[in-house]
Amino acid sequence: MGRLKSGLVALLVSLGLQACADDGMVAINSAAPVVLSYDVGADTLTRPGGAFALVFFTSYCTGCAEQMRIIDEIGAVAGFEFIGVIGDAYELEDALHVVREKGVKFATIYDGEDVEYLSDVVGGIYGVPATYVFGRDGRLVKKFLGPTPKGELQNAIKLAL
Repeated sequence: MGRLKSGLVALLVSLGLQACADDGMVAINSAAPVVLSYDVGADTLTRPGGAFALVFFTSYCTGCAEQMRIIDEIGAVAGFEFIGVIGDAYELEDALHVVREKGVKFATIYDGEDVEYLSDVVGGIYGVPATYVFGRDGRLVKKFLGPTPKGELQNAIKLAL
């Protein structure tokens, strides 16, 4: 029964993400929607541009501003993109406030349904900041809970590329 339930949940998440992926997910700090595709069978999450990291954070997270500073120090990396996911700002005005407060400069998803789908895909979020690094093939390369030192994050990016 457990496998049936897990399979059903995965199917529903997949259908939901595919629906989001058709038009993309609305994001702050991005002129274009964020497009991600989840393959349930392969358990992969891909984006058209290649490797990426999902960075989950909230308005009340004390370590999140530090994580954003570290990401900003890393800067642009060819073939790699950071995508933020705000867990507790469902209105655009609230999301904009959190993004400014935390110093987030990369595309950030805030819509409640999109946030829930992405959280489900990575198996749930149990603390923030939480960073999930995905390779070009869509496989999870590394996950971090809490502020991640610059060197560790750079090593994960190299593995993803």
